[in-house]
Amino acid sequence: MAASVVCDYFHRLGGAGRYRGFESWHCFALVAIVLKRISYEELTDAGIYINERLWDGCDGIYQTVRERLSSKEKEADQFLAETMDYMQRKAIRYGSYEEYRGWVTFNWYLRNRERGCVWRHDASH
Repeated sequence: MAASVVCDYFHRLGGAGRYRGFESWHCFALVAIVLKRISYEELTDAGIYINERLWDGCDGIYQTVRERLSSKEKEADQFLAETMDYMQRKAIRYGSYEEYRGWVTFNWYLRNRERGCVWRHDASH
């Protein structure tokens, strides 16, 4: 699965190849971003901040995931459900609620994006 490739990539690098603001749930978010074809600008407009390097840097991990998932768009909903379950169990077991909160916010965005009711973040407030 592509998520294991991404998680393994960041795990092997330790802190060296991670960008500012990196959180573990970003590994799973990258897979969802590729499956749902979401741009950096779209996420930023919605107030979800994942460093732009996830798209353009990190040794081309975005492109690697894109190539692996080129024909798997139909599996996106199953991936999201399994990841939500994993994040929830991890939060309960290890108390990693910040990571879980980040994933839940991202997942909420994805669900509402599909319904056509995505809020736009206004940085002026």
